[in-house]
Amino acid sequence: MKRRQFLKKLGGASAAVAALALDNPLKPAFRIAHADHATFSNRKTLVCVYLRGGIDGINTVIPHGYLAGTGYYASGFRPTIAVPKPSSSDGTALDLSSLDPADPANGLGLHPAMTAMHKMYVDGNLAVMPAVHYANASRSHFSGQQYTESAKFDLETSGWLQRYLADSSSAAASGAMRGAGISSGLPQSLRGQSEVVSTFSDLRNFELGIANGADEAEILAGLVSAYNQTADPQRLYASVMHDFGRVTINDLDVVRELNNAHSPGLDPDTYTTSSTTSDYTSSTFARQLKQTALLIKAGVGLEVACLSRGGFDTHSNQGILGGSHAGSIGDVSNNLGAFFDDLNADAMMDNVLVMIMSEFGRTAYENGSKGTDHAHATSYFVAGTSNTLNSGVYLGHENLGGAGGSPDFTKPITDWIAYDPLNDAKMVNGRYMNHTIDYQNVFGEILSEFLNVNYSGNPQDISTLLPEFNYSDANKVGFLA
Repeated sequence: MKRRQFLKKLGGASAAVAALALDNPLKPAFRIAHADHATFSNRKTLVCVYLRGGIDGINTVIPHGYLAGTGYYASGFRPTIAVPKPSSSDGTALDLSSLDPADPANGLGLHPAMTAMHKMYVDGNLAVMPAVHYANASRSHFSGQQYTESAKFDLETSGWLQRYLADSSSAAASGAMRGAGISSGLPQSLRGQSEVVSTFSDLRNFELGIANGADEAEILAGLVSAYNQTADPQRLYASVMHDFGRVTINDLDVVRELNNAHSPGLDPDTYTTSSTTSDYTSSTFARQLKQTALLIKAGVGLEVACLSRGGFDTHSNQGILGGSHAGSIGDVSNNLGAFFDDLNADAMMDNVLVMIMSEFGRTAYENGSKGTDHAHATSYFVAGTSNTLNSGVYLGHENLGGAGGSPDFTKPITDWIAYDPLNDAKMVNGRYMNHTIDYQNVFGEILSEFLNVNYSGNPQDISTLLPEFNYSDANKVGFLA
């Protein structure tokens, strides 16, 4: 049953559920009715895109500056999957280099499937970080995702963005949908007990998942009733029920307005891009980005949205243009370009930042199945307008070496090829590219230079948000304006 049909029938189901549609004392507790984007105009929005499976950063940010027969182009290094140097031919690296001999981008390019992101870079809207990770890294998908989404090295903890939402809650506007998982499941970044966040696989089908409409109405009525009670803080489950009920009902109301086409052009069934130059594809990831753009335009108060795109565990037949890596990263690139153009056409991208990350990279050497295996450092990206972002390539600092090595802030890297990150002696076990930027430095800069605006005068506590990392402005990466 469609949400609009369900809630229309629900209106007569009970007096409690009627609070979703009628003006009564319960209504103001849900959200600011029919808010437009001006209601939350001072909000900044971070869109965190997680590429699950461990993306091959070496074949995403291509070190094409190596001479033939050396490094990336050495015999036996990547005999079937090395991307050729930039040229006019298809299937070659998209050059990031400039005429400035001191440009850190010299000798680097993007995968040939990343044409939209390459355009964003050329236009000054993309920051590229070739080697991001953490010391004593795990090569387990589960552990790697848990650590990087929690920004803590234990397996039972809250997510870093959930801690941000909890820490800044006193500055939050009543009724806002501050966080959302636009994915098949709630990402670890948003998990935690102190600030409940909804997950939307598809806004068009946001419902309680009960097949029988009458049963679903009864359960929703129960949630309304539970929320309208004052929870006993000494009874854990009562408090949890209260929090989940509050968020669920609020978000059902938000989505009800969208699905009822209260705001012209923002109905999930009919929404189209504002851009005249690019459009979303028909992929699942495209829908995630499209509906994220819709929520931002609808002015629901969105501050953080977490999206996921799988398909990067390329153990075999990785290929160049025809392989799985190209298809996956091409999907990300094309739709990120469409998302940027969509919001930028409505002058809304200045308040939005997109970060792209993954749990780890892939082995430097190609394996016997013409693919790559789990490794350490990988490439991260941040997209935004020039009013927010310092576009460019950020190489970081020389790594002290070894599996537990960390970047040495006294030794900045200015030339990637001269640094030679693919030298066996500089890699972990001669196979895994070492990181030159710690991922928590990326998080710290976003928290302290971008999302800090959302605190509205209430100072954030970086030591709470990144409890196992000593973030310092002096060591920030520098990608934010």
